[in-house]
Amino acid sequence: MARYRLIFGVLVPSVISPSEEEGLMGKLAITLAAAALMLGSIALANAQIQQPGAASLQGQAQNASPVKQAACIGWGGGCRPGWRRVCGPYRCWCRAC
Repeated sequence: MARYRLIFGVLVPSVISPSEEEGLMGKLAITLAAAALMLGSIALANAQIQQPGAASLQGQAQNASPVKQAACIGWGGGCRPGWRRVCGPYRCWCRAC
């Protein structure tokens, strides 16, 4: 009597014996466990590498430079970013911030 199995909602005849199927399932389980172990060890290694950086975060914060303004007002008044419009008694021009 032919064995059938349900794959993606379709009944298909089984081409391997039950003992072969058990062997394949065992190999699949071992492969998945090994992959999970490898990914877990990689995650732990990454956590250990980043740990010393977090300890020196206070020192890094003290050496940080203050934020500088990138542009005065952007594109406005006919001047490009980093420049602003100034006017004298007879004319106006763009001057660096």
